[in-house]
Amino acid sequence: MTPIEIIALVVAIVTIIKILVVLKDPSIWMRKISLPVLKSGTAGMVVSLVLAALVLRYLLESLTIVEIYAVTAFVALLIMTGFMAYPKKLATLMEQFGKDKHLIGKSWLQILIWLALSIWVLKELFF
Repeated sequence: MTPIEIIALVVAIVTIIKILVVLKDPSIWMRKISLPVLKSGTAGMVVSLVLAALVLRYLLESLTIVEIYAVTAFVALLIMTGFMAYPKKLATLMEQFGKDKHLIGKSWLQILIWLALSIWVLKELFF
């Protein structure tokens, strides 16, 4: 198997396991996976960033950044469909983010990453 196939295999297996666990008892996934990851804070962010960089490295062996970004649009829209099952809770959360005076300070790394990736895509498309 290629690295991309291995990544897809891991995502498929984890997705199926998550669906089966959530169908049986959603609180199990929340208690055992979601909450511990969220409570890990910076450690979870660092692990996620390292894994994202590793996945990007392998994806770039077969795909362009433009193709990866197009897939990102597809995935973002799928995630949005899940969020839209909870419009009131999501709206409340967005209002809280909007009132956070430290939002930019807390989000600077994400902002830089998305800005760099977007500039990279534009460079590939137009230059």
